[in-house]
Amino acid sequence: MVKTIVSIGAAALLLGAGIANAQSYSYPATPVIYPTLGVSSSCINLTRDLSKGARGTDVSTLQSFLVAQNYPGSGSWMVTGYFGAATETAVRNFQTTHNLAVSGIVNAGTRAAMADCQPSQIGGTSVGFGVQPFAIFPQYNVPAASTVPACGSQSYPYTFGQFCPTPVLVPTLSFLTPPQGAIGSTVTIYGSGFSPTGNTVRFGNGILTNIGSNYSGNAITFTVPSALTGYGNQQVTLGTYQVAVSNGQGQTSNTLPFTVDSFGSFGAPGITSVTGPTTLQTGVSGTWSVTVRSIVNTHTTLSVRWGDENFYGAQTTAPQSQYISTAQTFTFTHAYSQAGTYTVTFSAIGQNGQEIRSTATVTVSGSGFGGVTISSVTPIAAAVGTPILLQGSRFTSYDNTVHFGVGGSRNIASFGNGTLIYFTIPSWVSPCDPNALTCSAQAIQVTPGSYPIRVSNASGSSQTLYITVTN
Repeated sequence: MVKTIVSIGAAALLLGAGIANAQSYSYPATPVIYPTLGVSSSCINLTRDLSKGARGTDVSTLQSFLVAQNYPGSGSWMVTGYFGAATETAVRNFQTTHNLAVSGIVNAGTRAAMADCQPSQIGGTSVGFGVQPFAIFPQYNVPAASTVPACGSQSYPYTFGQFCPTPVLVPTLSFLTPPQGAIGSTVTIYGSGFSPTGNTVRFGNGILTNIGSNYSGNAITFTVPSALTGYGNQQVTLGTYQVAVSNGQGQTSNTLPFTVDSFGSFGAPGITSVTGPTTLQTGVSGTWSVTVRSIVNTHTTLSVRWGDENFYGAQTTAPQSQYISTAQTFTFTHAYSQAGTYTVTFSAIGQNGQEIRSTATVTVSGSGFGGVTISSVTPIAAAVGTPILLQGSRFTSYDNTVHFGVGGSRNIASFGNGTLIYFTIPSWVSPCDPNALTCSAQAIQVTPGSYPIRVSNASGSSQTLYITVTN
C-alpha cells in the first residue's frame, strides 16, 4: 500500500512539472496527509549550509520540508532541487517563526532548528515525535484566471505553490507594566497583533524601532528613552506620554499613557520656572530668578544670553555651575543700554550633556542709551596714533571707558561739562573687555579696517559707532 501511494504522489509531481508553463495550479486549503514515507515534515537533517543558487538532493529535501510547513506567501515554486528566490522566501518565513536571524540562508542555527523535531500542526492534523507522515499537496489543473475560495470568505487568484495571503494583523494594547517610572526604566506592553520582529514603539513624538515580541507574540519590552528621536530631537521631561505600537505590517495600535515621574540616572535637567521683569528702563538693572530641577546630586550648569549681543559684543553671564540636590533657584541681573524688545534665553546642561532651554521676554524703553550717547566721531577715518574726538552727552569726569574693537581703555576723563572725550587710536588692543580685572591673553595688533567704538560709565553704555583705521 505504501508503494502505491508513493507512485501516485510522484506521478502527480511529474504531471505538474510537465504542464506548469501552460497552466496555473493551486493548493487546497488542507493538504492530504499520507502514511509514513520515511520523511518527516517537522524535522530534517542537513549536512551543509544552503543559500540561493545551491543545487542538489539536500535542496530538494529542504524544499519538501518547507512545502509541508504551509507558510503563507512563499511564492510560486516546486521541489526542483534548485535554491531560488521562492525557496529563500520560505526560509525567511521559517526563520521568522522560530525567532532566528532572518537571512534567507540555511546556516548552522537554521539547520539546528529544522532538525529539532517538535510537535507541529500540519493541515490541522497533529504530528508527534519520530518519523512523521509527510504532507503532499496534490496539484490541480485550474484555468489561470480562476479563483479558489480557500481563504476564509474571500476568493483569491491562485498559481502553483501560492498559499492564502498573510492576514492583516492590527495590534491592540491592553496594559503597560509599570504604567509609570523613571527615564531608563524597563516597560512591558501587553496586547496582541505584534510581529515577531520589526515592531516600532511610538513614545510621544519619538520612535523606538526594530523591537521584537516575546515567544507568544503578546508582549513587547522597551526602555524609557532620555530623548525623543525620529521626528526631530527633544529631551524627555517629566510628564505623561502616549505609547503605541506599529507592527511589521505597518499597522498601528491604540494608545496607552505612560508617566515619566523621575529622571533616573539618565535624564536632562529641567527649568521649572523663570521669573523676572517684563519691562525695564534703559540703564536700569533687572533681576531674573530661574529654578532648575535636576537629577539628585548631579552637576548642572546654568547660563543666560540676554539678546543684546548684536549691539555691543557678547553680554553673556558667566555660567553658574554646581551640584543640585533636587531643585535650586539661581538669580541673574542685567541692564540694557538700548530701547527694544529682547528675548532672554536660559540654558541648563546636565552632567551627561543633555540641555534644556527656557526663554523670557523683556521690553526696554527710555530716551537714549541710559543717557550716555555719542553724537559724532572726528575724524571718522585716521591712522594708528591719531587723536580722535568723541562728542556726546552724559560722559563722567574721570571714569569713562572707551571700548575700541574687542578692547579699549579705562578711566578716561571728559571735558566740556561731560560732552567731549579725546581718545588716541591704539596700535595694540587687549582681546578682553577693558573692565575685566585681569586678562592673560596676548594683545592684538590694530590693522587697517573698520572698528566699533562706544563709551560706557556708571550711567550706562552708549550706542556703537564705527571708525576706519587707515594705513
